[in-house]
Amino acid sequence: MFNFGRILFVFILFLLSCNRSKEAGYDFPQIAAKDTLRVITLNTSTSYFIYRDQEMGYHYEMIKSFADEHGLELQVVVAQNTSALIQLLLNNSGDVVAYSVPVENALKDSVLYCGLSEVSHQVVVQRAECDDTVLQDVTELIGRDIYVLRGSKYEQRMNNLNQELGGGLRLRYADRDTLVEEDLIRMVSGGEIRYTVADEYVARLNHTYFRNIDVGLKVSFDQRTSWAVRKDTPVLADSLTAWFGRVNRAPHYLRLTKRYFEEAKGFHADNQSTFVTMLAP
Repeated sequence: MFNFGRILFVFILFLLSCNRSKEAGYDFPQIAAKDTLRVITLNTSTSYFIYRDQEMGYHYEMIKSFADEHGLELQVVVAQNTSALIQLLLNNSGDVVAYSVPVENALKDSVLYCGLSEVSHQVVVQRAECDDTVLQDVTELIGRDIYVLRGSKYEQRMNNLNQELGGGLRLRYADRDTLVEEDLIRMVSGGEIRYTVADEYVARLNHTYFRNIDVGLKVSFDQRTSWAVRKDTPVLADSLTAWFGRVNRAPHYLRLTKRYFEEAKGFHADNQSTFVTMLAP
């Protein structure tokens, strides 16, 4: 009985060792062999959404272009919020995060930044109707309610700005487990809140939907964002980076960028969701 138990224990260790070896060797060649690329993203207008049964979104169309070039099918994994993006990646629920992830030293031992890379900064999103006063300087934010996602980089930046200004900003918080920054932008457009903060490229895209907002007031320095893969998939990372280096000046990419970030798409107040009840005090 003792010998059988020992043999069984050794056999289990052998199986676990084999599994680890397989996982350690899982990179772009293995992904290509399976014909499927698992993409983690968010359900937002900048990344991924479904309109009239058609999958759309700036990041979605970019990663689909990469997949099509390599003969891969896409399997989309929608994260609940920005915090879950990297968690899902590290839990092996997907192969690549196709979303603008801030490049941070804290993640350098866990992920490789690759593929679509952008430099952006944070801006105040405010209504710009004819009877609205559009703020032109960050000092004018003093004494005003500014809504940000709790625990986000926007909260961190606004707390730092509050210290730089000597206090006076009235920060109000939204639950990042149920909202994303674009929800707050819609609320600004609908008059439910006055001010929020977003990355400039997100605000600019939403301005093509909501023409009654202003996104010109800068409140931070530039920061690089990028897609991300796990540290143990360097071939996938190199493939994504090399691909983006080829296409970022191609006519298709320029048309895609113009369509999402420059062309007006109209404003429909009846399509706006109301999230006031989800806001934290």
